[in-house]
Amino acid sequence: MLKSMAATGSDTAVGAVFRRGDVLRLAACGALAGGFVEGLVFCGIRLVPDWLTWEMRQFNVSADILWVAPWIYLIPFLLVGVLWAGTASWWMRLPLLRRTDLATVSLVLFGWLAFLPVIHVTGRIRPYASCLLALGLAAQLARWCRRAEPARLRRLLGAGCYGFGLITAGIAATTAVWSGVREASQLRHLARPGRNSPNVLLIVLDTLRADHLSGYGYRRQTTRNLDALAQKGVVFENAFAPSSWTVPSHASLVTGRLVHEHGADAQRPVLSKRYPTLAEVMAAHGYGTAAFSANTWWLTRNSGFDRGFHHFEDYFCSVTDMIARTVYGKLAAGKLLPRLGYRDRFGRKRAGDINRAFLRWLDARQVKPFFVLLNYVETHAPYVSPSAFHTRFMDPQQRAREPSFTFVPPNSPDGSADTVSLLAAGYDGSLAFLDAELQHLFDQLRLRGLLDDTLVVLTSDHGESLGDHGLFQHGNSLYREQIRVPLIVSFPQLVPAPVRIAAPVSLRDIPVTVTSLLFPGEPSVFPGRSLAELWSSPTGGADREHEPIVSEIAARDGVPRAWPNSRRWVRSLVTAEWHLIRRQDGKTELYRLTADPAETHNLADTPSGRVTSAQLGARLEAILSVPDSDHPA
Repeated sequence: MLKSMAATGSDTAVGAVFRRGDVLRLAACGALAGGFVEGLVFCGIRLVPDWLTWEMRQFNVSADILWVAPWIYLIPFLLVGVLWAGTASWWMRLPLLRRTDLATVSLVLFGWLAFLPVIHVTGRIRPYASCLLALGLAAQLARWCRRAEPARLRRLLGAGCYGFGLITAGIAATTAVWSGVREASQLRHLARPGRNSPNVLLIVLDTLRADHLSGYGYRRQTTRNLDALAQKGVVFENAFAPSSWTVPSHASLVTGRLVHEHGADAQRPVLSKRYPTLAEVMAAHGYGTAAFSANTWWLTRNSGFDRGFHHFEDYFCSVTDMIARTVYGKLAAGKLLPRLGYRDRFGRKRAGDINRAFLRWLDARQVKPFFVLLNYVETHAPYVSPSAFHTRFMDPQQRAREPSFTFVPPNSPDGSADTVSLLAAGYDGSLAFLDAELQHLFDQLRLRGLLDDTLVVLTSDHGESLGDHGLFQHGNSLYREQIRVPLIVSFPQLVPAPVRIAAPVSLRDIPVTVTSLLFPGEPSVFPGRSLAELWSSPTGGADREHEPIVSEIAARDGVPRAWPNSRRWVRSLVTAEWHLIRRQDGKTELYRLTADPAETHNLADTPSGRVTSAQLGARLEAILSVPDSDHPA
């Protein structure tokens, strides 16, 4: 191919006068143009939901990709250009390239590098096919360029560099300025808040199961600082998430609606505009609202969670995150870095990043009162943290094994006791690190004189399986370890301390709880019942002992068959005594939580269990049959 292309040129054509400076010019033009077109394709694909695979839904981008990808690619492309220009004379002596020229090879090389991410961004073309298709397009581009006069080609390359450079820089400046102007305008036009309105801090510790907090009875001292927070407020010992993965659970957390109502689950993981969110209600009452998400896969603008927030930070907040959202960055993070011993998720936001971003926003805006959502992912796989914490709970044998161990749990139900134990040690170390970072956040708020005037609601969106029931990670079942989460509410002016409540509660009641505490006497737009009933009077929440808690998870295709939700939905109902789990295929599980909290003995097929399953099943169906249920008992 290269020989035939070289043969079409003449002695005065491009090949005879192409120089090393032209190579660098070509490299820069390829980076800027290729990255820009990659961004256009990616933005276009996101407008066609049916094109998005499960993996691509997590690969979030916004219009910023139009400048991020070009400028991220500029450095490696120029590096390749320098290396190629410096060694081209040697490479051109190889038999394969001897009858070609520098222009032909350079045009094919950088054309291929520019076309490859554009083709591969769809995620629907196999890598080898993408490489061949990109090579063919690069060859055709080189053939076309060789027909141009040398001076004209140089002008085109120069114009391409300057043109795409100005376009992408303009997009970067426009998006930054527009975002700041929009936020400032919204904050200026806030309604006047009520007198002495407290701040609200909703903290979500992503993927944290309740039974690994020392304050919830865990054998390891993982959360010394959170235990101190619990002593200043109310601890709900049996709080349950509406689902076992991020999107549906967060959707319920901000709307107060059950999963079958808001519909944000595996089939359509986007929060619709059907129901108001807690952020919208707080903004309407004069609160400055902001969210800082470390879960840049699902708790994002693309998933609809920015609604009601004046300021929303998810992805594109660091150079590493920007790199990870380009095609080449994603390939390097998935293929190259693990081979070099890098075990964390490339571009992951650490707790310190979230804290700094929040405090920076707070200091710059001087917003009072504020409603802020903070999402941390320290306890999300992979379970790695700074070394002092990472190995804290490992014994000598585990420390010896740790350097060669990957802390990403398997998708399969397999897992030796040693593997499970080491995963749990990494998980607990990550939790201890997060606990220390949260204390730093509280210390900073105290220094600013804000902590005592802030209602703190701390919880998680779901738990995590660490070999329990033969499963790992989350989003694949509704067993207790995946839906029982911590819930601590602290605010000295309104919340008694210390109080521990054993009655089962649902995270979907957090919106109505917050609004009933802050805006007493106003009818709430959120369904459910305020959790304040459980601490406000001895008999205020007595009837809730038997109120059922519903959790749901949709069917997933393309997942291991051992997963309970593989190609079938799973729903569950929790009471103070029982946990009923039903699958779409008719399988039923029943556990008596008071005697079997680990859910190891399925009583559904016992004579008494069949009666109880039928009764609880009828209550579950009654709740699910009402589209806009208000949680009937």
